[in-house]
Amino acid sequence: MSHDTHPPAPVPTTATVFRLSLWCDGAHVGWLGESASEWAMLVPDIRRALLLQACPYNGAVYYRATSWCGAPRPVSDIPRYMAVSADACIGFYSWANASGFTREGRHLVADDAGQKLALQSARSGDLCAWNGCRVLEVGFEPVATVVSARSRG
Repeated sequence: MSHDTHPPAPVPTTATVFRLSLWCDGAHVGWLGESASEWAMLVPDIRRALLLQACPYNGAVYYRATSWCGAPRPVSDIPRYMAVSADACIGFYSWANASGFTREGRHLVADDAGQKLALQSARSGDLCAWNGCRVLEVGFEPVATVVSARSRG
């Protein structure tokens, strides 16, 4: 019999889906997207913005990806959550590797490291959680949910 050492993944408490709008020094620079290798990156085109849902769990908030705008859809349908790697890069992984984040004013701070969401490389658009890089402000832009009408027969 196998035992899962991780608690069950949190379920979003609301159906609100949003894009994370990114700002630098008061100027809008793009949205949070992802690369083909599932790393978080700055994308200038709203059509490549990743759609997210907040998942509160045990006093922390985790962000679950609900779309695959910049990368091929993963083979499995395992939910993916924002996570901070050992070298401060942000990616999207299973619940076992998820990182909690806290909104502090216009910043998103990784709970594990206490570091703000930042632009690691302007050339590649890679995002990280490290105050030593160009710290970005964030905006949560709700996305209208399309509800399909069921036909009555």
